[in-house]
Amino acid sequence: MKLVIVESPKKARTIAGLLGKGYRVAASMGHVRDLPPKALGIDVGRDFAPAYELLPKAQRPLADLRQAVRGAEDVLLATDPDREGEAIAWHLVEALRLPPGRYRRITFHEISQRAIQAALAHPRDLDADLIDAQQARRVLDRLVGYGLSPLLWRKVQRGTSAGRVQSVALRMVVDREREIAAFVPQEYWTIDVRLRPALSGGHSPNEGAGDAFLARLVTVDGQKATIGDGGSARLLEGQLRDADYHVRQTGSETLTRQAPPPFTTSTLQQTAGNRLRLPARKTMTLAQALYEAGLITYMRTDSVAVSAPAVAEARRLIAAQFGPAYVPGSPRRYRTKTKNAQEAHEAIRPVDMARTPATTRASLPADEWRLYDLIWKRMVASQMAPARYVRDVALVDATYSPTVTGTDRRFTLKAQATALSFPGWLAVYGADVAAESVAAESVAPGATGPERSGSKSMGPEPKPEIEESASEAAANSHLPPLTAGQPLHLEDVLPGQHFTRPPSRYTEAALVKAMEEAGVGRPSTYATVVSTIQERGYVSLTQRQLLPTELGCAASDFLVGHFPRIVDLPFTAELENSLDEIAGGRLRWTAMLQDFYTPFSETVARAKGAAVSDVKRLEPPPGTVPRAKAAPRAKAGRGRAEAAEAGEALPRPRAGPAPVKGAAPAGTTPCPQCGRALVARVSQFGPFLGCSGYPECRYVHRSPGSLGRPTSTRPASSGKPGRPVALSGAATAPPTAPTGPRPPRRRAGAGTRGRRESVHRQAGAPQGALPSPMTARVVPAGARRRASGAGPQVSAEPSL
Repeated sequence: MKLVIVESPKKARTIAGLLGKGYRVAASMGHVRDLPPKALGIDVGRDFAPAYELLPKAQRPLADLRQAVRGAEDVLLATDPDREGEAIAWHLVEALRLPPGRYRRITFHEISQRAIQAALAHPRDLDADLIDAQQARRVLDRLVGYGLSPLLWRKVQRGTSAGRVQSVALRMVVDREREIAAFVPQEYWTIDVRLRPALSGGHSPNEGAGDAFLARLVTVDGQKATIGDGGSARLLEGQLRDADYHVRQTGSETLTRQAPPPFTTSTLQQTAGNRLRLPARKTMTLAQALYEAGLITYMRTDSVAVSAPAVAEARRLIAAQFGPAYVPGSPRRYRTKTKNAQEAHEAIRPVDMARTPATTRASLPADEWRLYDLIWKRMVASQMAPARYVRDVALVDATYSPTVTGTDRRFTLKAQATALSFPGWLAVYGADVAAESVAAESVAPGATGPERSGSKSMGPEPKPEIEESASEAAANSHLPPLTAGQPLHLEDVLPGQHFTRPPSRYTEAALVKAMEEAGVGRPSTYATVVSTIQERGYVSLTQRQLLPTELGCAASDFLVGHFPRIVDLPFTAELENSLDEIAGGRLRWTAMLQDFYTPFSETVARAKGAAVSDVKRLEPPPGTVPRAKAAPRAKAGRGRAEAAEAGEALPRPRAGPAPVKGAAPAGTTPCPQCGRALVARVSQFGPFLGCSGYPECRYVHRSPGSLGRPTSTRPASSGKPGRPVALSGAATAPPTAPTGPRPPRRRAGAGTRGRRESVHRQAGAPQGALPSPMTARVVPAGARRRASGAGPQVSAEPSL
C-alpha cells in the first residue's frame, strides 16, 4: 500500500477516487509547522535559523499520518506544485521524521487521471532551492512584521501592524487618494456638428432624404482644435453655423480584436471582481473548491501557458459548437510577461473542456458555478479567432467666409462609425461585456496569436480618465453613403463642456492589477493582502472603492517617513527578484537576508526616537476604553503562511468602522473651543463627537450610550492628561448624561465554565446600567492582565 499525502480532505477524496486500489490518500490539513506565534522565532546570529514549532491543530493529523506511514511501503508527498507546497512537503518530512529513501515528491497542476498517472511515473526528490526560497520569504516577513508592528503600536495606535507587502499596498491606496485630492480639473470643450447629405445641386434635403451624422471639429486653420474655455467655444460655434460643408474623403478599414489569454491568479481575481462582483478572497476560496473537485487546474499561477492536449481539446470543441470559421489557422500561444513570474505552471483552465457550464450547473453551488462558467468561457475564447470590425471614416471640410472683412477660416471635421462584422471570440465571451472586462484587467501577460494580417488590431481599449472620450472623431452607429466633394447640409452645432478627471480610486481588482504590474507580492497573497488592509481598519470599502482611513494614512505616513525602502515599490519588487534567484539556485537565502537585515535593523533603531502621530495623541489612555482583544490566530493551514506576508499582527483593539469624513453635524452643537460644528465620528473605541475643524482644533467628546453633554480633554497641567471632563457654561449644550465617579471593575461571576470575567465601562456610565455593545465588553481576566502591560504583547500569529 502506497500512502499519498495532500493538504485538504476534499482534495484527498478526489484523488482517492482516481487512484483506486493500492493507494491510500491522507490529508495533513495544511501546514504542520510554523514559526512560534508569540516570539520572533529566528536566531539572527546563527544565519537566521528559524525555530519551527508544530502547530496545535496539526497534532491529530500528524498522529494519524504517523500511523499510516508505518503501514505504507512508500510515502508520496503530493502537496501543491509551488514553493509553499514544496515547503509543506519538507515540513511533513521533518515532523514525521521520514528517513531519506522513505518518501518521494510528486506534483501535478490538475487533479485528473492523466495528470496523476504522469506524476506517479516521474517522482522526484524535494527541491531544496524552492524550500529555501519559501523559508527566506517566511523569515523576511517575520523580521519586517516584528520590527515594524511594535513601532506602529507606540507611535501610531495600539493594535496596529505592518507587513512587507501589506504596507506597500496601503501606501498605494493612500498615494492614490492624495493624488485625487490634489487634482485640479481642467476645462476643455469639444464641438460636434450634425450634418446631412445635401440633394444634388447643394440644396437642402427634404425630411428623410438622407441619414444625419455627427462630425467632430479636429483642426482650425490647419492647427489642432484645442478649446479651453466657453468664450472660444462660442466664437467657433458661431463661425461653424455660417460655414459651408463638403466631404473631403471617405474610407474604411478592418480592425481585429484579439482574445485575451486564459486566466492567471491576478486576472481571475480582477475579472471576477468586475463581472461577478466577487471579492478577491472569495474568488480564491471558490477557485480552491473547484480545483480540489478536479474541475480546474491549479489556481495559484502567474503563467498563461496551456498544455498542447488542452489546446487541441479546445479547438475541437470550438469547431463543433461554433464552426470552422471560429478556429484560428494555428493554435494560439501566449507568453508570460508578468514581473517575477514563478514556476512554469499552466494558466487556470477547465480540466475537461467537455464539462461545459451547462453540464455542471446542477452539481455546483451557485457562486462556484458562476466562477467555473467564467473560467470555461475564458479558456474557449482564448483559442478562438479574433473579432473583426469595419470602421468607416469621413473627413469633412468647412469654410467660414466673413461677410465684411477678414480672412476665411477653414475647419476639418471627422466622423466615424464602427460595426462588428465577425464576432470571433466574442461569441462565447460576450460582446456586451468584453470591452469593459478586458480593459479593466491586466492582459499584459499574454502575447497575441498568429492572426497578424494587414488589418489593424484594436486591442483592449484603455478606460478614459476624463468625463467622456476625447476622441478626435464623433462616433456614429453608421454613416450614410458619402462621396468626395459631396455638399453637406448643416442641421446643428453642438458644443460640449468637459473637465478632466482625477485617476480613479482603486477597487480590489484594480489594486491587484497594480500590485501585479509593480511586481509586488505573489499570486497566492494578492487576495489576503487586499482583505487584510481592510480588516486592520486602514482602508474602507465604499461603493466597491478602497478609501484610506485616518488611521491608514497615519500608519502609511509613519512608514514612508522612517522606512522609505520598506514601502518602496521598486525595492519590494527587487526582493521578489531575489527570492526568484534563490528558487533558481543562484543566490543563498541567508546572504539575501543578511543584506536586508543589517540596514533594516539600523533604521528600526533610529525610528524608535520618532515623534508620535496625531492619531496617537488623540488616543484615549489605557483604562478609559474597552480593553484590547487579541487578534484571532490564523487557522492552521496554507492560509496561515500566506497571511504572514502581509504583516505580523500584534494584539489589537476590536476594529470599528472608519472615521466618517464630512459627516453631518450632530444637531447644532458648537465646539466649545472654536465654535465650529461638532460632527459624529466613529473610531475603534466607539462613537464620539469631534470638531469639524480638525486638525486645527482637536476637541473630542466621548459619552457612553449617547451624544450627551460635550466634554473636553483636560490640559496637561491638570496632571491627568486625556481624562474627559465636563464643560460648564455651554449655553447650547445638549442634555447631560448621568455622570459620576468611574465605577470600579465589577466581577461578573465565575461564568458557565468557571472563568473570571470583568466588565469595563467608560467614564461617566450610569451606575447600575446594563453594558452597551458600544461602551462595554466582557474580557477574560487573563486577557485583561496581558492588555494592561506597558507595551504590546505578541499574542497572535503574524498575519498580513
